[in-house]
Amino acid sequence: MTRPKITKLSPYRFEVSYEGHEPLSLDFEPLHHAAQQLHPCRQYVLKHWQAKPRGLRRFGLFYWRNGDGFYSSHATPEANSCWHYDLQVPESLKLPSAALYYPGACVLDNKIRVLPGSTAIGLAV
Repeated sequence: MTRPKITKLSPYRFEVSYEGHEPLSLDFEPLHHAAQQLHPCRQYVLKHWQAKPRGLRRFGLFYWRNGDGFYSSHATPEANSCWHYDLQVPESLKLPSAALYYPGACVLDNKIRVLPGSTAIGLAV
């Protein structure tokens, strides 16, 4: 599978580009604010379906830690029964507009993991 070039524009904004395709602009700020209103957390993962470009669709992972954001794009990231919320913001705000929100989680080796001592551990799925 083709690896994208990911350019960080701000803590919330990224540009994902694939050779021969228009770059995809992603802004996670609206989802970040929705996540913090739902379940405030200093560290979390947002998993979304990256629908463009056609033929290169895959999942994207936005990882928030210590006041900064990181982004990666994967074919099939694992979540291994991590507790999560479904998030949706108006599509008119920015893309992506929907994601799975994993409070207290991190990304390790293409897997979403909840860390020991996280506020999300022990909550029902």
